[in-house]
Amino acid sequence: MGGNALAKYLGEVGANAACQAAAVVSAPLDLMIATQAFALPFARTVYMPYFLKTLIPKARKIMPTADWRHCYSLKDFDDRFTAPLHGFDDAMDYYRKSSAKPFLARVAVPTIVINAQNDPFMPANALPRADEVSEQVFLMYPNEGGHVGFMDNRRQDKLSWLPECVFDFFNGSFQAGQIKHSSATLE
Repeated sequence: MGGNALAKYLGEVGANAACQAAAVVSAPLDLMIATQAFALPFARTVYMPYFLKTLIPKARKIMPTADWRHCYSLKDFDDRFTAPLHGFDDAMDYYRKSSAKPFLARVAVPTIVINAQNDPFMPANALPRADEVSEQVFLMYPNEGGHVGFMDNRRQDKLSWLPECVFDFFNGSFQAGQIKHSSATLE
C-alpha cells in the first residue's frame, strides 16, 4: 500500500514532489483490481485469513463498536474500517479515489515501477501501460517474481536482483530505452 500511496502522491504534486526520484515495487496501483485478485481462490484461502487476522485486532482498538462478525474479505474490512475512518462513502469510493494508476500520467520525477507479471495481487493485465504514464515513469515488469519475490529459485546468487535494480535506477545507470515499458527477466 505504501507504493500506491507514494505513486499517487507523486502524480498529485507533479513537479512539486519532495524527492528527486522514486521506486514503487509490487504496489497495488489499482485498488479495485487488487481487491478482486484477493477474492480469487488462492489469495482468498492463503492470504486473506492472514491479513484479516492481523488487521481486525488493530482496527478493533480504533473502532471498538464496529461489527466485525461478518468481515471475511478486504472489501468487507475496507467497508467497515478504512472507508469510514478516512471519510470515504464505502470501499468502492476508497478504491476509486485512492488508486495511484490514474495519477501516473502526471508524475514529474523519475520513478521506476516494478511489478512482476505473476504478482497475485496485481495481475499483468491491470499493470499500467506505456500510454498511461508520464515520460518520467519507467515501467519494469519481470515475467516472474510474485509479490515482492524477484528471485530466481534456481540460482541463489539472484537474490540481489531487486535491490540492485533499484540501486542502479537511483544511480542513473539505467537509460530510458533500457527499461522504459519493458518486460524484463531476472538475469
